[in-house]
Amino acid sequence: MARSDSEQSADAVFTINQTRVQISKRREPKILPITKLGSGSSNLILYGAASRSSGLNTPGSSFSSTDSIDVRANLFIPSEHQSLTGITYVVISVEGTGLFYRDAAGAYQTWNGDIASLQGNINPRALDFSKELVAFSEFVPANFGVSSANITVFFAYAIPGTDVFVYSSNGIAFTIQ
Repeated sequence: MARSDSEQSADAVFTINQTRVQISKRREPKILPITKLGSGSSNLILYGAASRSSGLNTPGSSFSSTDSIDVRANLFIPSEHQSLTGITYVVISVEGTGLFYRDAAGAYQTWNGDIASLQGNINPRALDFSKELVAFSEFVPANFGVSSANITVFFAYAIPGTDVFVYSSNGIAFTIQ
């Protein structure tokens, strides 16, 4: 078996074992299914949740407009992509309103759904073993005039110059009521 075998090699087993330990230390994980564009492969492990800012270890899916909400995901980049130049993305879908992404400055921008116009939440840089992506941190919807909404947050990473673009296919869905 070749070391480059991303599913069967000792490197793959090591990555899985390291990920399990890290996940168990953080919070109740929700493993997110992934989808890829192009023919590039990835063994990305991705987990995340929406939670009240005061209870990061307790994921939720329904919040009041006065709750302080955090939505985060951890990407565990496969060994074959670690240290390559990559970009991570956070995309937010608000039902009835549209799509947004979080840019490298932490601002929210409207998005038309065209991958070519999507900007990363980091400037291109070497990808580490793991990366926490933050969609919302201590977000209080009422402070922005939001009283109700259905929101889904998607997370992704890409390797520029290749056809590797991997994202959470279901995302993290939550409701503000």
